[in-house]
Amino acid sequence: MASIRAIAICLCAGIAGCTTAAPTPSFSPQQATGTYLPVDLTPELIAMVKTGVTNRLKDPGSVQFGAMKASAKTGDREMVTVCGFVNAKNSFGGYTGMQPYYGMLLRRSATARGGFGVMQFGSDRIKAGAIKDVCAQRSIYLPIE
Repeated sequence: MASIRAIAICLCAGIAGCTTAAPTPSFSPQQATGTYLPVDLTPELIAMVKTGVTNRLKDPGSVQFGAMKASAKTGDREMVTVCGFVNAKNSFGGYTGMQPYYGMLLRRSATARGGFGVMQFGSDRIKAGAIKDVCAQRSIYLPIE
């Protein structure tokens, strides 16, 4: 009985020794975010953002837009991060109140059609906080609405 217990302990110790520690990232947050500069949204770009946001809502006809800001990584002329606020009716027919959102805008170019994709809506406090953090990392500071 003692020998079976000793064998079990040795097997467990051997298996435990086979695992490896999780790798640590080889980059710093500064390297990941880079330098972001503000981008002036033209009426065409604003229309692309509004279309992308509206397409994700349950009641597109009820949409109301609040503040909207954008930035792009230094040297990147095509991908733009856009952060803003939107209010629309939910499934029950009531307005949700201004909620933050963020997404990526691909500008039109010779090789790209362009468009906006919503990455996240801030439908609760945790998501709203995460969106504000992501936007701040990209030098976009949203007002409190």
